[in-house]
Amino acid sequence: SAPAKGDNQSGAAADWEQKLDDILLGDNDENGKADKILALIPRAPAENQQELAQHLVNMVQDDHYDGTAQMLTNAATSADVSSVLMNDLLNRNNALKLPMLLAIARNDSHPLKDQALDLLGLLTQEENGTNWDQWSSTIDTWLQNNPQ
Repeated sequence: SAPAKGDNQSGAAADWEQKLDDILLGDNDENGKADKILALIPRAPAENQQELAQHLVNMVQDDHYDGTAQMLTNAATSADVSSVLMNDLLNRNNALKLPMLLAIARNDSHPLKDQALDLLGLLTQEENGTNWDQWSSTIDTWLQNNPQ
């Protein structure tokens, strides 16, 4: 029988939860699971995307960060998801973290650009404003001195 009107929302929520369980309990390694969660996020109901992002950052490894990086630097990614990804980024290694912060900071339409710029200043103890070339060389130098 057809689902009752108005039942679609709970059905969609149950559906994505089942998909998440299937991924988490599946045979893939952590990066494989991360890829599947990454693909699920844009299709999940908005109120569930933040939880999925939390699972994503628990799975994705630094050496497999490209897809997550695209989601984080995309100005159209929801603020809830971006915040989860940004908070996680701060626990990543410097060689990943600083270039990502720069990519976000220099994107005028990104909602976290000011936060990213503040974090760059805090981490490097430099103040380059919006001089992106100067930031690039600051980051390169800083990473040589602080590889981890």
